[in-house]
Amino acid sequence: MDDYKKLIIKMLDHADDRKLLLIYQYVKAILGLS
Repeated sequence: MDDYKKLIIKMLDHADDRKLLLIYQYVKAILGLS
């Protein structure tokens, strides 16, 4: 799960506003499956 956190943080660091919603949905999907 730590790998997911690192990946998410890395994506957030490089994300623009349009990508934030997609990343949020992606995180919800990961948390929902795990």
